[in-house]
Amino acid sequence: MFTRLTSIIAVILLAAVAAHAREQGPGIPLTTQLDLPPARRLTDADLRMIALRYRAVSDRMMHLSTSQIARLHALNPDLLVLRYINLSSVYGTGAVRRIRKEHPDWLLRDRRGRILPAFYGRGVALDPAHPGVLRALAGRCRAAAAAGYDGVMADEAFMANRLPGDFPGIDGKTSLPYDTDTWRRMKRRQLEACREALGDGRILIANSVGYGTKYFAEHAADFLAVVDGVVAEGFRGPGRWPADRFFRETDWRRNLDMMADIHAHGKMFIGVAKYSGKSGGALAPAIERNVRLSLATFLLQAGDKDAFSFRVIEKGNVKGRLKPPWLPADLAGLGVARGNWLEENGIYLRKFEYGLLLVNPSDSSRTWHRSGAVIALAPYTVRVLAR
Repeated sequence: MFTRLTSIIAVILLAAVAAHAREQGPGIPLTTQLDLPPARRLTDADLRMIALRYRAVSDRMMHLSTSQIARLHALNPDLLVLRYINLSSVYGTGAVRRIRKEHPDWLLRDRRGRILPAFYGRGVALDPAHPGVLRALAGRCRAAAAAGYDGVMADEAFMANRLPGDFPGIDGKTSLPYDTDTWRRMKRRQLEACREALGDGRILIANSVGYGTKYFAEHAADFLAVVDGVVAEGFRGPGRWPADRFFRETDWRRNLDMMADIHAHGKMFIGVAKYSGKSGGALAPAIERNVRLSLATFLLQAGDKDAFSFRVIEKGNVKGRLKPPWLPADLAGLGVARGNWLEENGIYLRKFEYGLLLVNPSDSSRTWHRSGAVIALAPYTVRVLAR
């Protein structure tokens, strides 16, 4: 009888522990974009899942109510709830039709007066020098603050913004083609307008700095004086890259350098791994391998404010659209970092609360020696060793 009672108690305790683990969500600081339309009614269970699973969310399409934002904050006081605002383009049939009719002078045009398409996807591009565009952006930021959002995620800020030599956009104020220096000044002015409109106590996160090599080559750090954090959507490389393509080790290392530089400025970093196409159900082995390397790279340098996101693998992200994001269990269970990363014999490692993370970012096999044992890592692979 006693044995049976003990077994029952053990089962109950295990179930409670499992429920607590599910409630706490994965052990990786995640961020995501809320892409579902406003008509999708969020239940309290939806809000609880969002609050407990993520460190930051960017509301692109759902237009959360003030009460929903307050509920998210009550569930997780540390959650950043940001309003998505695009600085450079207008998307959506209705929005494009409206701006063409009401504000045609806001649109970016070429020498012949033709409206230029949006930088990504179907839409139209905005002229960053137009005063009306600046006023509209500032107004949207003020509205976001008034609604209770913690701040704004400014998309298409183009902080890594070297223009091609044949860029067709014309500065509406001068009627001259935009060059990189002028374009950079106008993009910074947009962010400054958002910063001023948000006021004290609100944060401004901006996309994009690309990846480490672009970040340094195109002087993206110049914008860190204006923003509170940055998004690197090229953290694993351009989204069009196949899942079996990886950075060269020198470029991979620049991602770590970029994160360190952003931390040195006291700013938040968000790394995004983007993949083209649909992953469907179970992840393909190539994508899973790529995700492991991208996530491990992030963990090598991640600070207390940082967060990570998967795109395509996790898009939509609320119940009824896709399942919660897949995470490698060994990486999710590492716990708190203990010190900075080190490099030994070409293997990058960092100690964590519950394990030792090893990363081989090269295209050749490498070995690491521990207490007489030899740990072999194949190209672009990640290992977690118990401490």
